[in-house]
Amino acid sequence: ITRGLVSLYNGVGYTPSSTTWKDEFGTNDITGLVPNAEKGVGFTDEGWRSVGTAHNMPVALNEVLASSEFTLEMRLGDVTPLDTATNGYVTFLCNTGSEYFSFYILLNKGASDQLYVKTSGLGSSARPRTSSGGVDYAANSTLTITYKAGDKACLYADGVLLDTRTANASNTSVLSNMTGLIFGHANANNDSDTVYKGFRFYTAALTAAEIAHNYAADGTISPVVVRETDYVSDGLVSLYT
Repeated sequence: ITRGLVSLYNGVGYTPSSTTWKDEFGTNDITGLVPNAEKGVGFTDEGWRSVGTAHNMPVALNEVLASSEFTLEMRLGDVTPLDTATNGYVTFLCNTGSEYFSFYILLNKGASDQLYVKTSGLGSSARPRTSSGGVDYAANSTLTITYKAGDKACLYADGVLLDTRTANASNTSVLSNMTGLIFGHANANNDSDTVYKGFRFYTAALTAAEIAHNYAADGTISPVVVRETDYVSDGLVSLYT
């Protein structure tokens, strides 16, 4: 889906020593990546493997997640928490400094790990989440969060809606407060061994049909343009492509 698409990252096709992750749609390359063969950090056949490390993302992506409407899609491979303490975390993507956005798993709360999305436009009770199975939902999956101020925030896994919350407030995570965006985490309470296969960032809240369409194309993580005829068939007589 290209509606509102800002940046697209596909983790396939890099060498273990690569230090730049190309933006295949826009101009926001992820630069300055630091492979570490001893720790296993770097590109694999599937994507970037992060082991207890944080990696800076372009400043331009802060603006996407600081807006009143956005979609973030994240494709993950294996996910292994490195902190299994009660109320520990696996943080996949967040801003640095005071936290205005975070896509994370809360580990072992009430013996169940919960997948959460935090953005400053949502109060703590309005954060999309799962009641359990956070690691299972995340591992080898496509996770999607859509947000539209005054409407709703939705969490999906593999194109399937997991939770919807009302987004009454405007998203107040203004650029001046977003001190940097990272994927992976170096904090001992937040880190994990995770393979990041790819990302898509949008300045639009994708529909459920668009998210399902993206998931169907996630074998290559390539831009897909949805035609009206993909979803409208009532009364259709002929179709030529």
